Amino acid sequence: MPGVGGTVASFVAYGQAIQTTPRDQRSRFGSGDIRGIIAPEAAVDSKDGGSLLPTVAFGLPGSEGGLILLTVLTVHGIVPGIPMLTTGLPLTFTLITALLLSNLLTSAVGLALTPYFARLTALRIDRIALPIIVVSFVTIVQLNGLLIDLYVAVAFGLAGYMLKRLAWPQIPFVISFVLGGFIERNLALSVELARVGRLNPLQRPASLTIMVIIALSLAWIVRGGVLPPRRVKPKRADAAVAWLLTGGCAVMAAISLQGQPGYSIFAQAVAWCCLFAMLAVALVQTISLVGHEKQGGGRTHTIPESHRVPLMMMLLLPAAVWLAGLPAALSLFTLIWIAAGQKLTLKSAALASCTSVAVAVATWFYLDRIAAIDLPASAMSHLF
Repeated sequence: MPGVGGTVASFVAYGQAIQTTPRDQRSRFGSGDIRGIIAPEAAVDSKDGGSLLPTVAFGLPGSEGGLILLTVLTVHGIVPGIPMLTTGLPLTFTLITALLLSNLLTSAVGLALTPYFARLTALRIDRIALPIIVVSFVTIVQLNGLLIDLYVAVAFGLAGYMLKRLAWPQIPFVISFVLGGFIERNLALSVELARVGRLNPLQRPASLTIMVIIALSLAWIVRGGVLPPRRVKPKRADAAVAWLLTGGCAVMAAISLQGQPGYSIFAQAVAWCCLFAMLAVALVQTISLVGHEKQGGGRTHTIPESHRVPLMMMLLLPAAVWLAGLPAALSLFTLIWIAAGQKLTLKSAALASCTSVAVAVATWFYLDRIAAIDLPASAMSHLF
């Protein structure tokens, strides 16, 4: 599918692997079952060939790599489409052969380096997470030169953590986030064409077939055909997050009442349907929680004690960036992260201080000298 890429391909392949597994073995997925690893990895390797087809034949990039390839072809004056399948056929077969050889080469290299990569699992997760977080934040700011991107990334990171801790599925959110804009634009176009009489979906066999498939898929999911039912202890955080999302849906539904031209009747209907659906989820979560606590189930702690300091640091990082600037904020972030993970001695304090200073200098040097990004001045700089 053009524009989807490897992210959606991995999730679809993983879901297909679960659906084709006997029901009594599906509980193994998520705990190291090799089938859950082979399926998405095979999809990631094979999606390049699928994305190459619409790129070469129609000029529609199937992934990020396809977009780069399309740009390179355009720069060199090569027009995708019929010319690539007729007069430019040798170049097309060259691309196919190069893709085949690259897969063989990366497979050989991957197998050779697997024993060394496996040693990463023996490292402490906090020592791996700190450099990844710092590099990710610097890269996010470097992309567009805007601090708002950092704030959005922190918000999505905290939301993803809560989804994982509460055992809420992340895959539907990722797929809808990747495809949401694409679906929304085409849906709006289809509704407008139907309104002016240029399109009637009920008279097209393809659209009718897709509608039937969607209806059957939803019915199958409702009947529990994907995964066996699991009994999960209700948590206060489940109900809190559900009511928080309900409040957000209520705000959006209220905004949609301003009517046309800002929001069509269709958009208003979508907003209010989402509100009612989320309200039903929140009520079910609350009723389940109350019943569980009345039966003596007790409260369950959602966030482990060892996670609370890093999460609080992530939550306060945007404010620190706004107050002191990105280099100073990441330096303080590194200092607290290292100090909180070990006993405070003269050696550990010196190590944490030197590392934090190095992070600040490296961040400033990269953004100012290499990336040449002029970030907005911090609030403290205006005071002095």
